[in-house]
Amino acid sequence: MEAKGFYHERASRVAKTLFPRNENSPQAEVKQRTPGKRSPASSLRQCKTAKRLVTKKAAAVSMSLVRDNKDRWMADIEQRLAVRTAELTAERARVDNL
Repeated sequence: MEAKGFYHERASRVAKTLFPRNENSPQAEVKQRTPGKRSPASSLRQCKTAKRLVTKKAAAVSMSLVRDNKDRWMADIEQRLAVRTAELTAERARVDNL
């Protein structure tokens, strides 16, 4: 019996100490006999490098989108400020004429 951790799929350390694996079970024997498939180190490095480059490119694209969005937002704020300033100037001129 292997207990799972509360937040993770892997067994917790406490569960491993409380419920040690049964070394004599048929499943343990099969697992010990079959070696794990491992990739060569060079392909692992290439995979990590490719993943990092893709991540960097995605980050650069999202940053450019954020900058474009911020520029549009600033232009909108400046336009609204100019309109409001013109309204206040017109209202002040109207009050002065009264």
